[in-house]
Amino acid sequence: MPQMSPMSWILLLVSFTIMIISVISMMYFTYLPKRTAKRSKNLKVLLKELNSNTRYWKW
Repeated sequence: MPQMSPMSWILLLVSFTIMIISVISMMYFTYLPKRTAKRSKNLKVLLKELNSNTRYWKW
């Protein structure tokens, strides 16, 4: 098993985390009932802030 540098581990972890977050949020918006509209507004504001920070995300 080849040795991995700490930097490559960090990059792997970051990409994996971004993938999981995007999948969860996509599922959340797909199955979002109208009852939780207030909660989704807060989440959308949060996602807009994330979007301005990470410009390559498309929402």
